[in-house]
Amino acid sequence: MNYSKWVNGWGLGVTHPPLTEAQWTKDTTVRYVLINTLDAGAVRLKFSNRFGENPAELTEVTVAISSDSKCGVVSDTITNVTFGGNKSITIAPHGEVVSDDIPFNIKNGEKLAVSIYFGEFTQMNTGFTYENIYMTRRFIEGNQTHSDNFDLYKMSFAASYNFLWSVDFLTYPDSYSVAAFGDSITSQEWVDIIAQKLILEGNGKRAIVRRAVSGSRIFGSYPALSYFHYGEDGETRFEREVNHDGVEKVIILHGINDIIHPDGKNPMRPMSNMPTAEKLANGIRGYLSSAKKLGYKTYLGTLLPIKNWRTYDIPRDNIRIAFNDWIRTQNETDGFIDFEKAVRDSNDPRAFDPACNRGDNLHASVEGYRRMAEAVDMSIFE
Repeated sequence: MNYSKWVNGWGLGVTHPPLTEAQWTKDTTVRYVLINTLDAGAVRLKFSNRFGENPAELTEVTVAISSDSKCGVVSDTITNVTFGGNKSITIAPHGEVVSDDIPFNIKNGEKLAVSIYFGEFTQMNTGFTYENIYMTRRFIEGNQTHSDNFDLYKMSFAASYNFLWSVDFLTYPDSYSVAAFGDSITSQEWVDIIAQKLILEGNGKRAIVRRAVSGSRIFGSYPALSYFHYGEDGETRFEREVNHDGVEKVIILHGINDIIHPDGKNPMRPMSNMPTAEKLANGIRGYLSSAKKLGYKTYLGTLLPIKNWRTYDIPRDNIRIAFNDWIRTQNETDGFIDFEKAVRDSNDPRAFDPACNRGDNLHASVEGYRRMAEAVDMSIFE
């Protein structure tokens, strides 16, 4: 196989998990099962402690081919991950580390299981927390990095994907990936449904990589501890999140939180933060400038309906509608994806089609995310 190009095939947006009383772990193994759409002969793992105030030691890390959805792995594929030849690594506060290039054969459609053992007290301050039906993460006591199965009665669901930021794959020279940048909408299933389509197409040369942080906005971050997990503003995180090996295109679906967050009641959410549609467009232009510098093609997604969301009112929805109109008519990108049209009620365009509404009038149901994925022209991946 002519595997000669590194391509980012999996990743998440980096943020601070929601604060709880218990933020530390010790003598614990976590295992993350990751969707993979690339054929490859080696992998390289990137870890981030961006929001950590203490060093984080990864005592031992392995990769393996997943055997099922319950964190079992194919035992003869378990492979040590090393860092400068060492099996352990300490990530400095706010730092990042990259593993050695690890010879490892994997095919499109085979899931990659990453197991991380934390031997010493470790502050779990950097990670990704959103849940959907395609995400699998578990934890268990002790060093189980070389175990082919986690004991059903001793393991539990891990709260976050902690520290693991990206996985690169050494794959075909004509392979590339598409980054999906956004907020909690992009944390959800539509990205994974597209990945399933790529698996079915079966050429092993394309990937879609989620770069999403729930609650994030184009403008502004929240310093308050109760909102810290909403992450950095898009202006800060965009280039860092999409600038990875082998990325050639970016789908951007962002801006809804700038519209729905201001409420005039919470001092962290003053009405003075309410943007105009023009300001949102200018914020997106900042992303486009960064993407152009990186040589990427760009595609914008229209914002989903919000009627009956808890801060809904007509003036703020008019901002959303005007912003969507700009997305549909602008000629500054390589195209747009009409996500709103895919999920809105044909009799009430400001609202979700009931079949597409998760129930909070902001996020889509699994059916809604399926329709969003169908709205994406797969020629983007050709």
